[in-house]
Parts: sequence; structure tokens; C-alpha cells
Amino acid sequence: MSPEDKKEAAEETVAEEQKDPNKVTLTINDQEVVVDKGTNLIEAARSIGVEIPHFCYHPGLKIVAVCRQCLVEIKGAPKLVPGCQTIAGDGMEVFTASDKALEAQRQQLEFTLLNHPIDCPICDQVGECDLQRLYFDYDFQPAKHDLAREPQNKRVPIGPRVIMDEERCILCWRCIRVCDEVAGVHDLDLKERGQATFVSTAPGRSLDNNYSLCTVDQCPVGALTERSFRFDTRVYRLSTVDSICPGCATGCHIELHTYGGSIRRTKPRFCEEVNKWWMCDDGRDIFAEYESDRAVSSRVGKKEVTSEEGLAAAAKALDGVKGDEVIVLLSARLSTETMYAVKRLVGQLEGAQVFGTGRPNWEGDEVLKATDRNPNSAGLALVFGEDLGSPQDLEQRLSSGTVKVALCLDEKTTNPGALEDVDTVIALVHRNAGIGKSAQVVLPMAAWCEIDGSFVNKNGQVGRFHPAVEAPGDAQPGWVLVDRLAEAAGLSLDLGGTAREIYAAASDDLGAKSLPADQFGPTRPAVLLRFANSRG
Repeated sequence: MSPEDKKEAAEETVAEEQKDPNKVTLTINDQEVVVDKGTNLIEAARSIGVEIPHFCYHPGLKIVAVCRQCLVEIKGAPKLVPGCQTIAGDGMEVFTASDKALEAQRQQLEFTLLNHPIDCPICDQVGECDLQRLYFDYDFQPAKHDLAREPQNKRVPIGPRVIMDEERCILCWRCIRVCDEVAGVHDLDLKERGQATFVSTAPGRSLDNNYSLCTVDQCPVGALTERSFRFDTRVYRLSTVDSICPGCATGCHIELHTYGGSIRRTKPRFCEEVNKWWMCDDGRDIFAEYESDRAVSSRVGKKEVTSEEGLAAAAKALDGVKGDEVIVLLSARLSTETMYAVKRLVGQLEGAQVFGTGRPNWEGDEVLKATDRNPNSAGLALVFGEDLGSPQDLEQRLSSGTVKVALCLDEKTTNPGALEDVDTVIALVHRNAGIGKSAQVVLPMAAWCEIDGSFVNKNGQVGRFHPAVEAPGDAQPGWVLVDRLAEAAGLSLDLGGTAREIYAAASDDLGAKSLPADQFGPTRPAVLLRFANSRG
């Protein structure tokens, strides 16, 4: 062996020894890629920006390889292989766009479309349909037959929230796997065989689990549609904003889809640490409670007044009152920034005591639904710590007759009857219901979906939400109202002018370990949804 060959062999040996044993190296379309062991070819290709078309594959579900749309060529293999089921191996040479692979993908699309109805103009999925997109990307050929398509049932209500159009189904099994693997209940199944096969409810069941609308999310065509959104708005007219679900203490990452100044639907947003690709049905329409009976203007007694007059009346109620004659009822549904503003205010009202309120617990599950129905209980505990009064303390304070002023934030969690003996109730509320009807001073507060802010979930993770729609009337973020109230009362909270600045101040005060400064992130404007889930 020549010296050059020995040197080359030695370098190869050193490189082999230094190689990460948990990684594999392969080439995809002549491009080298290094991925973790166990990665399938779809994900390996995706890591370098190469798409392998597919229908049945989903990274959060078990692989079944039934659609055969992801066939690719591997050098040395006797036949094409499904990219979803094939694990990347060292030295593997993969071709996703060779003549053989492209022809197989075209043929499979043609087979999938054999009995598929051409009803895109009336289908709810148009604009985010994978079949529609892949047809234009990989086939774009007219049908080779003029035979009648196999008729199947339309508009079948398979659950209280979901409608099934059987003739659109391409039998990818995603919906069945969502029920089995995510919800943990076998609500859906395949019936009949061969060309007569269709998806329907399992014997004796309906699609009525806590995650039934995840089946709609994962349907790659328009076979499953959401009843409340059916024929509501074309998807490509929607704008999307990143948000956090306020339904419970899990704090699922979600998207709010808006059109015409209102929220039209809610979708889960991928977050590996919190909710992955899923969200429960209860969080889907939680925005609806903020759309009716909204408090849109300030009120003193029964009279509507300007914001300045309402703040002046609230400040007057606080004037001359001792701190220990004031209580603050603060909802665990409010943003961390509003909570911190209240902490600054209470710090200047010496003796004032804060009590946490919230919606009563419900029955959670072992998937995502937390028993605690409040999104920011952890944030409330973090901001106030041991200074937060207990329900027993609140009852004692109210029964003692020493409370002159009650400052209530969030009407949904405050019992008006408990405050009958308080001289003045100042309510910062979203809606007119509850305490908003009986309070002496009402200041309209913007809802979570209308402001910048954050929640801290049950695991201490900060979730960031952004304004999706404009607040109605004179409604303003809670922290703005608290700051303006303090100013009207001759106090200075020195909060800063944005939610970001308040979060930064809270992070400095409470500790970056418990409230990481970099978790607030940039403000994200609404982005127009485009074809097949693309953004912008």
C-alpha cells in the first residue's frame, strides 16, 4: 500500500471513530444528509427541504403505509419503497424525483382520484387540501376514463361536531388512528372490503370523544368537516395568529383564524413540549364567550361615561381609603402582565390584599385536558407567591365588614352576591354579566384574543399569545387599565408602555429562571393563509 493510500485509510478510520453512533449518513437526490438513527425517509428528506408526497403518514401517528403515495427509489433495491416506512440507513442512496419514482407517484394519484368527486368549488377543504395540491404538483393530467364515479353517502353526521362526506374519503386511516392513539377510544373503524371499503363509526359508538375535531385537522381531503365551520369561510381568506388556549392550565399552543374582524375557528399549533399537534374539543370554540354581551364602555352606576370619567370615579373611590380596607379579586384567566401590574398597584396600596379567583375545576383527562380550567393559575402563584390570600381569608374579610372597596378583575369568576356589603365595587371586565351588572364602576377590559401577553401553564412553561382581532369600543388591556387607574389616583407604577416591557420587568423582579426573559419573543402580526397550509 502506498503512503498516500495508507494516509487516506488512516483518515477514514479516524473519521469512522469520530462518527456519532446515533447518527446515519445518506444521500437524497445526490445531497448528503445526516439524521438520527430511526428517522424515516420522509423526515430525512424534509430536513433538507425535499418533499416526499404522502397522505397517510403523520409524524404523531403510527405508520401504516396504506396510501403508497410516498414511493421512492433506493439504489440497489429491487423495487420502489414507501418513504414513510423505510428507515434511513448509512450509505443509502435515495431518489425521490427519479423517473421511476415520479411515475409511481403520478400513477398513485390517478388511482386515488379514480372515484374522488370533482367538487372542489363547494368543498370546505379547498385551499388546504393535500390531494388538490399534490395533483397540481405531481400529476395535473385529465382523467383517463369517463365512467361514473362510485356513489357514496354525503353529509353523514358521525358525531356532534363532525360531518362525513364518504365519497371524498381516500382511506388514509388518519382519523381512525387519531381516535385510537390520541383520544384512546375506538370511535371509528373501516367497514366492508375492497372498493366498497369506507370509514364509519365503530359498532355502537359515535365520534364523540374529547379530541374528535383532531380527526378533521388530520383529514388530508374534505371527507371530515367541522359542523360549526362548515360553509363558513373559504380557508384562503383567513388570516392566522399564534395564540394560547385559555381553556385550562395545559396552555395548548393554537392558531386563531380570522376573517372580517372576527374569529372563525381555532386550530392546534405544533409544540413539542406542550400539546404536540393536538388540542381538545372544548378549546375550539372558547373564543365565542368573548363575542357576546361585551362591555364596550365605562359605566358609573347605570350611566355610561367616558374612559376618563370612569377612571376618575374609580380613583375617587380609592381616595382616602386605607389600604387594609381594599381587596383585589384577580382572575387566574388574565395575562401575566396584568397580574404584575396589579402587584405594582397593590404595592402602593399598603395593606391591600389580593385574592385569586377562577373557574371551578372540571373533569380532565390523561391527554391534554387539565382539571384546572384556568390558563394562568401558575402565573398568579408566581407573581404573588405567599401574598395571595386564601378563599377562607376572603370569606373572613368580607364577613368582617371592614372592606370598603373591592377591585375585581374578570367578571366570570366573581360572585356578585358576595360583595353586597362592600361600599364600592370597581370591575375591570370583558362582559356585562355577573359583577359587571352590579358594580358601581365598570371599566371595559380587552380579552386575551385581543391583546399581547402571556400565560404560565401548569408545568411552568410560558405561552405567548398575540392580538387576533380588535377590542370592541373602549376596551383596553387589563394592565393598561390598571396603570391608568393608578395614574388617576396619583400613583406611578412605572410599568413601561408595552406588554413586552412589563414582562421584562416581571422577569427581573420574579427571576429569569421562573419567568425567562427570552420567552416573550417578538410580536407576530396576522398572516394570510394560503394554499395547503402555507403561510404568507
